[in-house]
Amino acid sequence: MILCLSTSSPEVSLAIVREGEVVAHARRRAARGSGGVLLSLLEKALQDAGSAMESIQLFVADTGPGGFTGVRVGVALAKAWAWSLGRPCAGVSAFDLIAPDRTVAVPIRRGLYVVRQPGEEPYRAERPPTTAIGYGADFETESHPDAAHCRHLLHLIQPVPAHRLLPAYHAAPSISAPKTPFGPPGGPRA
Repeated sequence: MILCLSTSSPEVSLAIVREGEVVAHARRRAARGSGGVLLSLLEKALQDAGSAMESIQLFVADTGPGGFTGVRVGVALAKAWAWSLGRPCAGVSAFDLIAPDRTVAVPIRRGLYVVRQPGEEPYRAERPPTTAIGYGADFETESHPDAAHCRHLLHLIQPVPAHRLLPAYHAAPSISAPKTPFGPPGGPRA
């Protein structure tokens, strides 16, 4: 069995795939706390599939692009589960979990999208093309990555050891240094 999970967008999803068929699927809006939402969805999905984590032979994570923290959470969980059970893991792009054969736009920060047209390298844009599907402020109808689409992508998945699975952010994180740095351990703050 394969466990596929997507945490790169505000909608978290997971799917358990057995012999090319989705045997359990769940999705929920989770603007924050995607890890906790994913864990609660997983418990029910395993029950619905009549299975346990030990039955999962491959862990597949949405590697992005998308929200920095969400992508990180999904990849870290897939790696941890794969490592703890001695199983391989794999990555699949958020673009493919939305629609592998369509132009897809995914927001990576306020006012910036990554766009992928089928067969081409992704590029950055301030606005998605009018023919694109995806999610974000510029979409009236949103399409989020859905882990259940993993069943159509099995031919693309390349299993790797857990330590080799990496996120594909397409942008550096938008973090800054603290205004008041901490001083040495046990000493006063500067």
